Amino acid sequence: MKLFIALLTILFISANYPQEVKQKESDLLIYAQQKMNIDDYVSTMRAIEIGEKYFDVDRDIVLAVIFIESDFKVNAVNRKTKDYGLSQQNDKYYLARYKLVARILDAEKIRYDINNKYDIYLNVLSCFYYLDHCINLKGSKSQGVKKYNGAGKRADAYLNKFLRVYYG
Repeated sequence: MKLFIALLTILFISANYPQEVKQKESDLLIYAQQKMNIDDYVSTMRAIEIGEKYFDVDRDIVLAVIFIESDFKVNAVNRKTKDYGLSQQNDKYYLARYKLVARILDAEKIRYDINNKYDIYLNVLSCFYYLDHCINLKGSKSQGVKKYNGAGKRADAYLNKFLRVYYG
């Protein structure tokens, strides 16, 4: 099983990223393996694979966002902001996003629970969906990541944190 996980991790590391990003992605994948149970890790990696297929967002960006948002805790909740799951989807918007990405999961023949705020596939694909939207809206990856968290000083701090995680 550990060999399978190691091979899965290697598959997710692309040779065409800058070396510092590639190393950070590897570090995040190893960290995720340590934080998650095997089933959740495999589901998360599969969701990331599907997300890259349907959205114009690199997996390393999503991994960094998940690390910042939930520390790879599937059942993470922010009671103050009412954000849930790996990518901290907001209570106000999660169901609409889940319904959009559910079509992708139907096409991929992946089982999911539309009523489960913590569903790994729905949560991770919603992260891809919203990041893709934000990047297109703002015109750059960095500004899209900033928009993912909102606006103002809080979003500036979020972008700085993201850049530290992303580039190490």
